Amino acid sequence: MKPIFSFMLTPRGIDHFLTTSEYLQTSPESLFTQKSICSLQTPTGFRALIGWTYSEVTFNPEENTDIFEMRDVADSEIETILKEKNIMDLQEYFRRIGFSGLNEKPDLATLRTIHKLHVMSVPFENLSIHCGERNTLDLQIIYEKIVRNRRGGWCCENNLLFSWVLREMGYKYTTLGCKVFNTLKNDFNPFNSHLINLVEIEGKPYIADVSFGVSCQIWYPLEMISGKDQEQPSGIFRLLNDGEAWMLEKTGRKPLVRNEAFASSSLIDKRVTKMMYSFLLIPRGINHFMNTCEYLQTSPESLFTQKSICSLQTPTGFRALIGWTYSEVTFNPEEDRNIIEMRDVADSEIETILKEKFNIHDCTPVHKASSIKTWMSEFGVEELDWPAQSPDLNPIEHLWDELEQSNISA
Repeated sequence: MKPIFSFMLTPRGIDHFLTTSEYLQTSPESLFTQKSICSLQTPTGFRALIGWTYSEVTFNPEENTDIFEMRDVADSEIETILKEKNIMDLQEYFRRIGFSGLNEKPDLATLRTIHKLHVMSVPFENLSIHCGERNTLDLQIIYEKIVRNRRGGWCCENNLLFSWVLREMGYKYTTLGCKVFNTLKNDFNPFNSHLINLVEIEGKPYIADVSFGVSCQIWYPLEMISGKDQEQPSGIFRLLNDGEAWMLEKTGRKPLVRNEAFASSSLIDKRVTKMMYSFLLIPRGINHFMNTCEYLQTSPESLFTQKSICSLQTPTGFRALIGWTYSEVTFNPEEDRNIIEMRDVADSEIETILKEKFNIHDCTPVHKASSIKTWMSEFGVEELDWPAQSPDLNPIEHLWDELEQSNISA
């Protein structure tokens, strides 16, 4: 037992502390002028940066011990530690997705809840590319964008943020890279463009992926058992293993399009079973995705620069705004159908739809307004067709022909 401080029941005004405050921050004898201090309580203990020593402390009341992890840090690490360890707040993320439960232990039930709430609250979107912004792999910037500014993001942003959430909640996880299936080539693309997290709970591995988007979005983690049908609201997901690579495929439902004008649209994918992506159990750092991320948001040949995308899961299905086409999809497992409501929208409607349907403000895409589309038509400028994936959309599906030609490596 150690004494901390003493006090008397005498009311004190703020003036009482003025002289002491001045002394503590100016006197060379004050410990506050001797060392920099930054500490923050966590769900399992606390972390602290004292001078150039970083500590993470875990309370272990069962064994009546506190577990300390301590290390000296270089000058170049200080800024990163202050950003990632103290500014980003797990409770703020919980409020962003509407999680009000207990974060007592890193178990499967809690992960299922967090995973579903994320895909219901955070859109899959590439609006930054069309709003004069840039997508980044800087975790702090992603946190500000998604948590504080209430935006969405594409896979590298959402799943990178989710890896931080997993770490803060105490889960054991590994980040993996995926090759998305190319229906035109009937093969997987040669580069890892998609980021997922492998989570281990009580010795069992699960796939967590909060950002594949639209009808191929999983709501809950998938247990890594080859050949097992895992039913979710959007259909049945199935992991397969050939001895080295893992593959994820989905069996969905037939589309029922309410608006006859869109019945034969290239935006409708009528395949029931489709391969999504493959991956190896090789841990990947964020640098692995740098070149691909840059290409996808800058190349005029990239479909991400051709169309704006915004999609969000709903309790009954999902909604999506792809360019100027708005879709609402309702899952109907009883009749083995997905009911699709589609319509074209005017430029003047985009901002309202983003606000009311996706809770996104101040980021209206400005690429290729109607006048530009008319000019392209009049002068015979060809626009790349959007892949037959939306509402069963994965917009990176056909990018790899261009990547292959450009010798871009991830």
